[in-house]
Amino acid sequence: MQHFSHHYQVPKGKSSAHNARIISKKHFFKLHVTGAKNEKVVAYRPANERYRKEAVSYAYHHMYKKHNPKYKITWNLYKENPSYCSKYVYLAYWRGTHHKAVK
Repeated sequence: MQHFSHHYQVPKGKSSAHNARIISKKHFFKLHVTGAKNEKVVAYRPANERYRKEAVSYAYHHMYKKHNPKYKITWNLYKENPSYCSKYVYLAYWRGTHHKAVK
């Protein structure tokens, strides 16, 4: 999730570790973009700016600060901890916008 010039990341790691973190865009691209000739990075976000802000606020205040989830892929989509990257984003929009941004 974008928060000004930084991104929230829930990197794969030991499932017992609380390892969600905030990193700069530059560092994110250094870690995840190889520089291959035809490589693309695409960011999808709702057109509604209010939803984006609500999702970022929820992710930061309720998930990162409160829970800082452990990394683990589980079937329980609505439990915040443990979590993984795409689930973290989904929950931020689902809860942060009171279900309005996710249909």
